[in-house]
Amino acid sequence: MKGLRQRILNGMLEHGIAMEYAEKIYQTIVGFSSYGFPESHAASFALLTYASCYIKQHHPDLFVCSLLNSQPMGFYSPRALIDDAKRHGVRFFDVCIQSSDWDCKPSVHKPLALRLGFNSLYGVPKQEVLKMLEERQRHGAFKDLKDLVRRCPFLRRQTLLKFATAGALKSFQMEPRLAAWKIMSLNINPQSLFFTQSEEGHSQQLLPHEGDWDFIEREYQSKGFSIHRHPMDLFRKQLDQERPRSLRAKDLKRTPGGRNLSIAGLLALHQRPPTAKGFSFLTMEDETGSFNVILTPDIYEKYRLDLVFYPLLKIHGRIEKKSGVIHIKDQHLEPLKPPQTA
Repeated sequence: MKGLRQRILNGMLEHGIAMEYAEKIYQTIVGFSSYGFPESHAASFALLTYASCYIKQHHPDLFVCSLLNSQPMGFYSPRALIDDAKRHGVRFFDVCIQSSDWDCKPSVHKPLALRLGFNSLYGVPKQEVLKMLEERQRHGAFKDLKDLVRRCPFLRRQTLLKFATAGALKSFQMEPRLAAWKIMSLNINPQSLFFTQSEEGHSQQLLPHEGDWDFIEREYQSKGFSIHRHPMDLFRKQLDQERPRSLRAKDLKRTPGGRNLSIAGLLALHQRPPTAKGFSFLTMEDETGSFNVILTPDIYEKYRLDLVFYPLLKIHGRIEKKSGVIHIKDQHLEPLKPPQTA
């Protein structure tokens, strides 16, 4: 500001402002410059960035736990946050009717580990869950499914089915499909003479086997992610056998720029800013990390319906590297269909 003082004062004097008043205006500007934009914004964002980086580096479990409990927010989905945390050594335990709270929480007994909360499940009413947790706190763990229904008659069948589908009832020694089958046959009307009794109309042995793809599909339908497997795991054997072989996200750092390649992944984010002259930007992910894809306007128009209906895609394009930034300029994409053998 000292270097600008005389210039500012001369300009005001030329416009008929008295020297005394011009000096007061200048001092006001000097005062604002010590805390005003952009220094204050830069300092505050730098502090937030430093604190976030420190916590993520030294306490990654607490960092991701806080972000998961603050959803919906930010740029990254819970799936992306969880996958990144797992790559940094954080372990996750699934939602459990006996151990989970509403929020995700750090594991008491295991370092760098989180227990997912009921807030991770799609469409579960918070008030019902909180009443159930209060009952569990007062009278202890639930013995079995009938005990849960008997002590929590306010739980709707739809809520119980969401628990079952997410695998939250495994402590009752029931896999998710069996738990859902039992819930559908259970009388949950507390006014009924047959409350908590089952109508055993079909043998549980007739329940179809849950294949790998069925498992992934159920996980994503109930939570939007899986802590057990990434969908690309099911395609990897097939992709490794193709020629040319599809790369993984982790392979891109050592792949020379300008090379044509194939790579497949799950569509995590699609952006098409109005200021980008029709270009689209994809963030894709596989079991090893994430990568960015640029679509030219003509490529986007050609494949825009695939981007809507097929979240798993195989990309054929050219890798470009500049100033440490890696992206793939897409030339062709194709949907990945669920593996027939999974």
